[in-house]
Amino acid sequence: KWLNEPNRALSWKVPADLMASETGAYEVIKLITRLEHGVYS
Repeated sequence: KWLNEPNRALSWKVPADLMASETGAYEVIKLITRLEHGVYS
C-alpha cells in the first residue's frame, strides 16, 4: 500500500513512481534500508 501513496521521507513523492528511474529506485531503497534499521527521519 505505501508504495502507491506519497511519502514524506521522499519529499511527498510516490515510491512506485520513483522506481521508474535508477536514481529514484536508489532513493526508495535507501528509505527501505533506513526503515529496516529503525531510522525514521
